[in-house]
Amino acid sequence: MKNLSVKDIAELLAQNEETIRRKIRDGKIQAMKSYNRQGYEIPPQQFIQDGLITEERLEDYLGQKEQEGQEEDSVSWLDIVKEYEARGETGQLETVLKLTQAMDQIYDKRMERSLYSASLMQKYKKAEEEIRFLDSQIEQIKLYIELIKKK
Repeated sequence: MKNLSVKDIAELLAQNEETIRRKIRDGKIQAMKSYNRQGYEIPPQQFIQDGLITEERLEDYLGQKEQEGQEEDSVSWLDIVKEYEARGETGQLETVLKLTQAMDQIYDKRMERSLYSASLMQKYKKAEEEIRFLDSQIEQIKLYIELIKKK
């Protein structure tokens, strides 16, 4: 599933974009810094799991955004193709397209690694919390043993 921007999440949750950024800084929302633009990339699954949005609502929203994006992309790519063809530089256009595809593959791999890293961090934090809880249980048992010894 595609990661979303702060603006997208704010629209889906009907919240201010700055509220979303604050929740990211506070660790309440998992997000990764975007490598190709300013801002964050946010996996939307966390909001579905928390019951803040439904899968249907997310799919509707993504469908709408995709449709808007296709309209924008088709115009911009068509203009680029026409410009290269007008200059007789179709070979350069093919090179640009191949480099763009390679960049997309690298981007996908990076996103996969980032999500895996975020998942490991979450597991690590949970394990730390469990260890602290177990340590507190051990301390309570030690205190209880001391009390029994004194009697």
